[in-house]
Amino acid sequence: MELSLAQQLASEVKDLLYSSSGKIEIAGGVRREKPQPHDLEIVCQPTYEQVFGHLNSVDRRMHELVSLGKIQLGDPFVQVRKDPETGKEREIWCKAPFSEKYYRVKYKGEKVDVFVCTPPAEWGVELTLRTGDGGHNIWLVKQGWLRGIFFREGHLVQHVDDQGRYIPMGAKVKEGQKTYGKVLSTPEERNVFDVLRIPWKDPKDRGTQTRPAYIPTTTSTATVLCAATRPGSSARSWGAGAAR
Repeated sequence: MELSLAQQLASEVKDLLYSSSGKIEIAGGVRREKPQPHDLEIVCQPTYEQVFGHLNSVDRRMHELVSLGKIQLGDPFVQVRKDPETGKEREIWCKAPFSEKYYRVKYKGEKVDVFVCTPPAEWGVELTLRTGDGGHNIWLVKQGWLRGIFFREGHLVQHVDDQGRYIPMGAKVKEGQKTYGKVLSTPEERNVFDVLRIPWKDPKDRGTQTRPAYIPTTTSTATVLCAATRPGSSARSWGAGAAR
């Protein structure tokens, strides 16, 4: 779709969720001002969290919008999975995600991804990664490796020893040495760039990067591009989502 139309529709979805969000921003290709974004992406933070089975504010609002017919559930999709018994691949029809962390819905016929930032994820990291693009996210993830900084479940963690010294990715740890994961605060997007010690880049300038600062020979790029930041994932690996 044309950027102007995408911007208009994304703003309308943002307005629908505004009252239920403590923070909310348009992300993805629309935020980067991509000439032809193929979908809409919204990142929001609830005004209150889920407690004793009660829905958080965004979740409650999403259910309300569906019941009112203002948004529609996303289309089902086919996923290829391997049968554990036969080892053969087969196609399985799956429902579009609709949970407290991630919603795939439709608005006026266009696909909309709504990402909800809740702990342990932090707003700065969540908005940065959901803005993308995928190539920029790959490059961004690698910038912290030299100082032992990793993206994990929507926040930044630095590996340090018991004396507070950082441990670079790929470095050998002495037997018996204690290591810790130190959470680095990133309440805003600029904090992510500051922590990684790289200059701020406007979203529209975040294109594919090809020269990472540091790539350990013991770790493949595939390991980095795992599902750690994907909604609903239980993976414990480090990684970056690929906003498009």
